[in-house]
Amino acid sequence: PSVAKAGRNRISKNRSKEYSNQFVSVVFFILGIIFLTSFKPTFLFGNTKHEVMTNQEIGDRSSTNDSASDNDAEHQLTRTHIVFSTDCSQFQHWQSYLLFHSAMKVGQPGHVTRIASGCSDEEAQKARDWHEEHVSDVMSSKFHLHLTPHFSSVKDETGKKKGDYKFFNKPFGFKHWMENADEMGMDENGNMRDEDVVVILIDPDMYLLRPILTDFSDDRDTIIGKRNVKDRKFRVSHGSPFAQKYGLGTQWRTFDLTFITGDENSNAK
Repeated sequence: PSVAKAGRNRISKNRSKEYSNQFVSVVFFILGIIFLTSFKPTFLFGNTKHEVMTNQEIGDRSSTNDSASDNDAEHQLTRTHIVFSTDCSQFQHWQSYLLFHSAMKVGQPGHVTRIASGCSDEEAQKARDWHEEHVSDVMSSKFHLHLTPHFSSVKDETGKKKGDYKFFNKPFGFKHWMENADEMGMDENGNMRDEDVVVILIDPDMYLLRPILTDFSDDRDTIIGKRNVKDRKFRVSHGSPFAQKYGLGTQWRTFDLTFITGDENSNAK
């Protein structure tokens, strides 16, 4: 009995220690979020300290730069629109709320849209009501919710559903938003109604520490590999998109793209 009692005591102590560690982790996580939401990042340009620049300030700086073209200032005032793709799960529901909140805290210019795919009618109505009450009405009228159909079904040659690939929701949901959203959309000729919007595609599990703008000329907050310094571009423009590198690198070019796309003449090549 004494051995059994000692064993139970050890188990109880281990569980108490585990719960204590979990409690400490949660406390530190909450404190970290509080710190991040109240943190106002600053950067150094030369010997002068400045707050994070707005689109207007970037345009002003560009217009006074000797190497800048005449339309740089106008270009830097181009409208921005952040979009991110989700489903209708509670998990991505609170992720979306936190991302919207961070965009509000850092003063992200332009619009921010959550693209939610595959919601049932009941889920869609609840999502609309909740977004309106807790996001667009209290944070910003430029924070939107765009609902799309379910795109993740995989079908065979006969059109019969044979599986589900949830990642299809991201590209096809994005396409649906581009073609149908009130802030975007196509004209009667199939052209974008507003081709000058800079669209910023991110993921719902991201948190903004400063605004995402269209100028990447500051080396203090833009990491560029040595191989990419030559002919480096500094600003987003038509035909010159920017992206963060992913660990996969360019290995995707070695994949069997014919097999993946089902088209030996795929544009992916």
